[in-house]
This record gives sequence, structure tokens and C-alpha cells, in this order.
Amino acid sequence: MNYGLYYDYKKIGDVLIILFDATLESNHEEKNGNVVSLFCDDKLIGINIYEISKIIKIKAKGFIPLINEKILDVINTILLNANLEPLSFLNNSGYVVARINEVFDHPTNKSMKVCKLNIGDTVELQVVSNLENIRENLLCVCALPFAFLPNRKQMIPYSVEGVDSCGIICTPKDLQIKVPDSENKALELDETYSVGIDFWKY
Repeated sequence: MNYGLYYDYKKIGDVLIILFDATLESNHEEKNGNVVSLFCDDKLIGINIYEISKIIKIKAKGFIPLINEKILDVINTILLNANLEPLSFLNNSGYVVARINEVFDHPTNKSMKVCKLNIGDTVELQVVSNLENIRENLLCVCALPFAFLPNRKQMIPYSVEGVDSCGIICTPKDLQIKVPDSENKALELDETYSVGIDFWKY
């Protein structure tokens, strides 16, 4: 099962947040020690592990796109002790290096561009974006459908005035990277990055 991990001691306290479905809101919870399971009706949509720093130190400040197996083993031990299913190891974050092959004007919205992205293995993805530096041949980062985002939401394919958008061309802020003068601009990558490779594995 796909999931998103979040930890930010200063902003949300000593709690590791595990999200399985960010499109639903919890309407009841079950507690087992420091582990709280969040449900929407009968569906498990998230788990909060409180006081996790007493067991393992996590240096993240927000979204954790990838996690190593050693830390995952500790998390899974906590979950198993709380009678919950362990997490599978994720080989990808849902964020890939992409190249913009084509850019078109949106047919009805002058502020938007329709982009055709190469995301590897000849796979093409359509994304609608209003970022200022969008152009053909730009090497960028794309959040794929259902990827978890730093704001604890998910990239759900949507339509912009009748034009489908199946991903997000990421800004530095989307990726929690500080880049000067990058407001409303895609993160521009150099040619040391390869199309289709998980951005967070670099």
C-alpha cells in the first residue's frame, strides 16, 4: 500500500504521521498505547505514532519522501506491537525527473499552459501548469498521480476547464528546497539528472 510519512517536531510535536489516503477525513480513531489509528468509517486512512523520539531519532522537518529500511524496521516493530499491519518498503517517492517535450496554450485559460512531459520509458504525461518558467526541453520534477505532497495532501488527477492534468510540475517550495527568487517557478534541473529517475534518490 502506498503511504506518506511526515515528521516535524517544531510544528506538530513528537509524532510520526503515516497517511494512506489523504482524500478522506477521519471520523473515528482507535488508540493502542502511543499509536493512534485513524479511520473514515471502516477504512484505515492514517496512523499517528506519538513520542517516537523515545524509540528512534528522526531528523526530518516535514514530508519524508523516502525512508531507509533500518528506520522502517523500527516503525514496523511499533506497528506490529500495536496489532497493526507493517508498512511495505517503498522503492519510489512518486516524484520523478521529467522533461517537458511540448507546451501549448490552454484553450480557455490564458494563465495556464498544457505540457506534455516525458517521465521515462517513452511514457508521456499531461500536466496543466501556470508556472512562469515553463518551456519546452525544461528538465524538472513531476509529482505523479497519487503521490503524497508536503502539505499532507495527494496529487489527485484533475481537470482545468476541461483539460486533464495528471501530475504537478514542482516548485522548490513543493519540494521543501530553498531557492532564491523561485516564487511560482518550476525547479530547473541540469543535465546531470536522468529522465524517469526518482528525484529523491539523487
